[in-house]
Amino acid sequence: MKSPRILIFNPGHEMVPELIGKKPYVPPPVVRRMMRDLGSLPMWLADNEQDRVLCPEGTLPLSEALPLQPKARELLPEEYDTLPLSSYTWEMWGQSPVWLAAIQQHFPRLKSVVTPPFPQELYDRSHRREAARCLKFIGHEALAAHWYTSVEDFQSDRFLRFPADTALLAKLPASSSGRGLIWLSSIPTPEEIDRLRKATRNTDSFSVEKVLDVQQDWAAEFYSDGKGELAFVGLSRFDTNRHGAYLGNRLAPQKELMQTLVDALGYDVVHTALSSLQMYLQERFSTLYTGYIGVDMVVYKDGEKLHLHPCIEINVRYTMGVAAILLYDLWVEEGRRGRFEVKSFRTEGEAYEWDQMMQHLHPPQIHNHRLCSGYIPLTSTAPSSRFLAYLLVSPEDKESVKTQ
Repeated sequence: MKSPRILIFNPGHEMVPELIGKKPYVPPPVVRRMMRDLGSLPMWLADNEQDRVLCPEGTLPLSEALPLQPKARELLPEEYDTLPLSSYTWEMWGQSPVWLAAIQQHFPRLKSVVTPPFPQELYDRSHRREAARCLKFIGHEALAAHWYTSVEDFQSDRFLRFPADTALLAKLPASSSGRGLIWLSSIPTPEEIDRLRKATRNTDSFSVEKVLDVQQDWAAEFYSDGKGELAFVGLSRFDTNRHGAYLGNRLAPQKELMQTLVDALGYDVVHTALSSLQMYLQERFSTLYTGYIGVDMVVYKDGEKLHLHPCIEINVRYTMGVAAILLYDLWVEEGRRGRFEVKSFRTEGEAYEWDQMMQHLHPPQIHNHRLCSGYIPLTSTAPSSRFLAYLLVSPEDKESVKTQ
């Protein structure tokens, strides 16, 4: 039987410098705000009533009026002495000893919670360079990004490595969800070079790759048990804006998602890519790491033909794609389609007003404790919230929904 967990939502952990023993980690203001406003999201990802979620101070509770309520609940201070914490295991959105050290310093009574191992090799294999290693292993080295240690090295290499007429995308080592991306023209302008120089000032390397004509964004999600087994969890399909920032995930049955990808590329292309990815991740992570791994992929157009880039990035953590799969399995009526999104707002009060509008336009319909249609917030919609996670399910069986 799986041991109970204490889950924590720690977005941005991949941006954390590994400074164990040097100084406590203090997340930047935007990350602290995300953790507070979205701190209850992991409650919806658990199917065990014994699971608890450690929420940051100031996290507002979910409304008791919601027609669905998660099985897991917030870990309360009075439970520190009543729960058998030594039988619980930490499950962080993204494993990080720095985060864990900060938590244990702030909550010393939680030191008895079992900590998953994080061996030194995992630091290197969690780096964005791992995608290039993977592409070489699975026979797609030509698609791999090129790494540079200085802007001058990139400038001298630009026309040797990349076609002269193609736009380029530079990425910082810890880029995530649209952050740390620098878009470059086919011949980078002085302004773009200056922006790249400033962005890479505090990093020892960066990557550059060709901009593709992306038609569809996908991810393949896996789970490593840390004991030598790595399983395919499912596909997730998501949307991004023109700057590469994450907008949300499409919800649909796994069979339908797989068929969509196969229709675009063909059975052999898809299944060869998935089996190759699983083989690589099995070798690299299955005995080192316990948790989810998401591999970002894209369907892109070259001429008149569609192709698959099978490994844009390897995310050694929970991802929004994993969350979408778990949310669909636990809370959405089978066969339905919809969206899972995390929406941000510029000012306080906007999330509350938007939530009121969505409840009016898309009232939730529940059957057998599952959402058949309509909208339901997954995090607090209090006036002070500026981030909001939610589900929106279409009333039509075969039609995805769009947000307002």
